[in-house]
Amino acid sequence: MTRKQLIIDSAITLFSEKGIESTSVQQITNHCGISKGAFYLSFKSKDELVFSIIEHFLNTIISEVDQAVTTASEPAEKLYMYFSKTFSILSHYTTFADILMREKVSTFSDEHLEKIHYYIMLSNKNLEKLLLSVFGDQINGKQYDLVIVVNGMVQAYLQWIFEIKKPFDVDLLARSLVEKTTIIAQNSTLRFLDETC
Repeated sequence: MTRKQLIIDSAITLFSEKGIESTSVQQITNHCGISKGAFYLSFKSKDELVFSIIEHFLNTIISEVDQAVTTASEPAEKLYMYFSKTFSILSHYTTFADILMREKVSTFSDEHLEKIHYYIMLSNKNLEKLLLSVFGDQINGKQYDLVIVVNGMVQAYLQWIFEIKKPFDVDLLARSLVEKTTIIAQNSTLRFLDETC
C-alpha cells in the first residue's frame, strides 16, 4: 500500500468516526504512524485530502460499475449489474458520504470542481451508452431524460440508505430499479432534454 493510500484509508476511518471538521491532520498522521511532513509530501492540505477521497470514490464507482456492466452478456443483466454494483460500492462508503453531505467542508477550488464535473459527465455518458445498448432505438432521443431519471432514482434511494442506517437487500433494490427503468424506457413518449449537461 502506498503512503497516499494509507493516508486516505486512515482519513476515511477517522472522518467516519469523528467527522471531517473534527479530525485534524495530526490525528490522521498519528493513525497512520507517519510524520506531518510525510503527510504534506502527499497532500497540500486536509481539503486536498478530502477531494482526493471524493475523486477516489468517483473513480472507483465509474471503473467498477463499467467493468461489471461490460462482463454481463444480456441487456437486462447489464442494467441489473449497473444498479447492483453502484449500490454495493455506495453502501461501502455510506458513512463517509453521509458525513460529507452533512458537514460544512471548506470550499473546493475551481480546479477540483472541474474534476468533479468531469467525473459526473463521464458517469452520465457511460449510463447513456448503457441505456442505449439495453433499450436500443425505442429510447432514441429520450436517453438524456432517462439518464436524469435513473440518476434521480439512485440519489433518492441513496438518501433512504443514509436515513435507515442498516443493511438492505442490494439484489432486490437492483431488480426493482431495473423494473422501474424498463417501464419508463418502454412507455414514455415525451422528451424534455436534447442532451445531458
